[in-house]
Amino acid sequence: MGSFDTPSPAYGPAELQDMAARLFDISGKMKALVGDRDQNVRLTAANGSYVLKIAHPGEGRAFLAFQNAAMDHLANVAPQLPLPRVVPSGQGEAIARWPQGAGEGHDVRLLTYLPGNLFSDATKTPALLRDLGRFMGQVSRSLQSFGHPGAHRPDFLWSLDNVLLSETYVSDIAQEDHRDLVAGCFAHYRDQVAPRLTDLRMAVIHNDANDNNLLVAADQPDQIAGLIDFGDMVFARQVNELAVMLAYAMMDQADPIAAATQVISGYTAEFPLTETEAEVLFDLAIMRLVMSVCISSHRAKDFPDNDYLVISQAPAFALLEKLHSYDRNWRIAVARQAAGFDAVATASAVRELFSPLTPLKVTSVGLPSEPRQLVEAGPLSPASLEEIFALQADGDQATYAISAYGASETLGTALYLAPGSALMSPLAGRVVEVTAQGGESRVVIAHRAAAGPQFYSSYQWDGSTQVRPDQILSAGDVIGEMRGDAPAGRLFLHLMTVLPSPGHAAPESCTAALWPVLKDIYLDPNLLLGLPPETFTRDEQGPAEMMAARRQMLAPSLSVAYARKLKMVRGKGAYLYDHTGRAFLDCVNNITHVGHCHPHVVGALSRQAALLNTNSRYLSENIQTLAARILATLPDPLEVMFFVNSGSEANELALRLTRAMTGRKTMVVLDHAYHGNTSSLVDISPYKFNGKGGAGCPDHVRIADFPDPYQGLYKGDGPDAAKAYVRETPRSVAQCVADLEAATGAGPGGFIAESIAGVGGQVLYPDGYLAEAYKVIRAAGGLCIADEVQVGFGRVGSHMWAFETQGVVPDIVSLGKPIGNGHPLAAVATTREIAEKFANGMEYFNSFGGNPVSCAVGLAVLDVIENEKLQQKAQDTGDYILAGLRDLATRWPLIGDVRGRGMFIGAELVKDRDNRAHAAEEAGLIVQHLRDHGVLLSTDGPHENVLKLKPPMVFGRAEADIFLTKLDQAFAWLAAKK
Repeated sequence: MGSFDTPSPAYGPAELQDMAARLFDISGKMKALVGDRDQNVRLTAANGSYVLKIAHPGEGRAFLAFQNAAMDHLANVAPQLPLPRVVPSGQGEAIARWPQGAGEGHDVRLLTYLPGNLFSDATKTPALLRDLGRFMGQVSRSLQSFGHPGAHRPDFLWSLDNVLLSETYVSDIAQEDHRDLVAGCFAHYRDQVAPRLTDLRMAVIHNDANDNNLLVAADQPDQIAGLIDFGDMVFARQVNELAVMLAYAMMDQADPIAAATQVISGYTAEFPLTETEAEVLFDLAIMRLVMSVCISSHRAKDFPDNDYLVISQAPAFALLEKLHSYDRNWRIAVARQAAGFDAVATASAVRELFSPLTPLKVTSVGLPSEPRQLVEAGPLSPASLEEIFALQADGDQATYAISAYGASETLGTALYLAPGSALMSPLAGRVVEVTAQGGESRVVIAHRAAAGPQFYSSYQWDGSTQVRPDQILSAGDVIGEMRGDAPAGRLFLHLMTVLPSPGHAAPESCTAALWPVLKDIYLDPNLLLGLPPETFTRDEQGPAEMMAARRQMLAPSLSVAYARKLKMVRGKGAYLYDHTGRAFLDCVNNITHVGHCHPHVVGALSRQAALLNTNSRYLSENIQTLAARILATLPDPLEVMFFVNSGSEANELALRLTRAMTGRKTMVVLDHAYHGNTSSLVDISPYKFNGKGGAGCPDHVRIADFPDPYQGLYKGDGPDAAKAYVRETPRSVAQCVADLEAATGAGPGGFIAESIAGVGGQVLYPDGYLAEAYKVIRAAGGLCIADEVQVGFGRVGSHMWAFETQGVVPDIVSLGKPIGNGHPLAAVATTREIAEKFANGMEYFNSFGGNPVSCAVGLAVLDVIENEKLQQKAQDTGDYILAGLRDLATRWPLIGDVRGRGMFIGAELVKDRDNRAHAAEEAGLIVQHLRDHGVLLSTDGPHENVLKLKPPMVFGRAEADIFLTKLDQAFAWLAAKK
């Protein structure tokens, strides 16, 4: 007979006392304990407390022997665990019979009594819940080595493996809504859970760690003091142990998910789960609740007076309803993370698909480069939007507003965009959901990278959509448009690793307790947007505050670019980013030759810095390897290197080499030239000594006429103009030599010129100019110095060194900014004859010129130039830009001349193409307008009317298109302004 059909034993007090005395030779005070099937009595005797257990007839002696064997096993392998111990009868029996000798009767056992308070009466603190998990994890671990024939109970109704047996009792549930809820649980279990259970681990489990079978220490309320009632033990799936315990631990909890997290983490710290076990855990806990309410509803019909049968129905249904209010994917993620796995298995892989600061296009608004305002996720009222879009972001009026992912546990990003803004799919994908109602649209797109995980982008906005379910999209395809009747429409963007479960929607935010889990389901949409972190923070030290402090601490002669100052905080490739996260296309920074913060260069620097940095008096492979690699690119007889820290140091050393070789201090220089900031270099830089604050030309220097094919005395760039500038103009090179000979009795010590003029206005000299000038200088006994600080290392595209474009070989070459990509590194290359002449007994020592770190950086820069084919890229991109500028010149007469080689380009602006009057004011306005629209450019030339373009060499056609488009818009703006 089954336990449903046979009443439980019900002996009276006198017979119980007689039973204890006769069977176990023990007597004492007795107190009835609650039991489901068995009759349980606490017996307090002189030698301790015990539990007298009279078994229900349906249990069977073999099953009782199985329980005893389990308790004996645990006592042996885990004696520290507070668990009941079996007390033998006076006859040495683990299971006695009452009445003695009778055919009819009951099996009786005596177990040790465990002191403590029922878990059901305890305050469920996080510490107690975690200790519950820890305790039961130890029980599970200890039972791994236990087996028994009695554990195999294939028809046991209370085994979660047999949960479908209780489905027949659904009709016994009193309330219709409860019946519907339970029926849905069975359907989900059959379709989604059961197929995943077949390969899970099996073991003997306690199977009933409910809140009335667990004890809490009276003096330590955060500690489990025992586990009782082994009557539901069974050989079943291992995970069922935790699922059963979890079902009861979550009851009556304000936040059952938080409670479950504590239990799971405590359990798995002692006994790890597999990933599949973690993923089905909450489903099995739900089915334990379902099983409980089904069985108790059925039994309550037969035993209406047994209150114990329905003691947990109300809280069970309340918990079921609460758990179903959570998306199933959330429950899975909670269990996975608490068990020590990633909350979502694919989350890390999806994150790794994206590179930082690599924006994908989700809207026609240029998010990276447009000024923005940081706002709360909202929604915001029209009045608030009006106010926000009237704000100035450090002088720049915001064109959009954005909220921060994670702020107040926000699970996505809100964007407020101008009416009519298009929305786009950032990647190729398939539309999986489209809804449009009440002026709002929602589109969800599934994406999958090659051999990578699937993920989803989700868009909900004020406006319309034209896409349809299952539509295949390419990156950049328009999916909708922002509504046009508001100051700005709201777009809420999710990036999801899994779709919401049926009946659930992606929320905009969550509780703080759920945030650590849900951030693996709802990833940061900035993976798509590619905006820098400064976008999502407020910097209290903006440009205005910085300028005020700067004026107090730094010298006033240090200039700051632009009328509206910029505070730059990071860089990548061809972009700089200000303190608001706004990206600026850098069209002018040739110092970072291979791009801002190139990872190969940064890596080389950090590795060597962590290993050693010292001076060049110690032998180092780095300095020798770098010297060899640079010399391999230079023509003979340039075969000796010096390493210094800056372009100014390089040119200073070039002057010393010249003086050591020739014995002369005198120099011939080009007008408008700039060669460095030391006193000696200012003396040979007309840009400085003839400019504001300058003292005029020193006696030992002669200024040659500037060979400008567009604005100079001789127009054109042919060899005739070259010869004229060298031999015929009033201040020709030949005349400068003659002047020095007349004044000093000797020719010049040297001639120094940039291979392409920079400060002079990005000017390419007439063909053959340097060759002709070098002839005159060398005939007078002087040396020829090529200043390659700005134009070397492949920038001109056609050649590694700009002097090669003039068909010359200098005596000395100074190298600077590009070699270190912003790190203080420069060099001088010369002939062996000059180097040996310089070694006159006076040591040349530069404390950190050529140090191992700097040389590691230089080697890395050369690697990037070669591996990324940047010289070829400079040629291709430069030709493309030159063609684009010449096209602009057909529309904008301000552009008088376009010139350059590779990535060293100038566009000279003139008021009139006939008289070539300098348009300096217009050039300044263009540069400021470009700055306001996210492009950094500057002016050069003696009249500051030349737009100069010398960007990092990673600048490609995509960046060129941005530059040309923005420049075209700037000219249009200026034309409209005038």
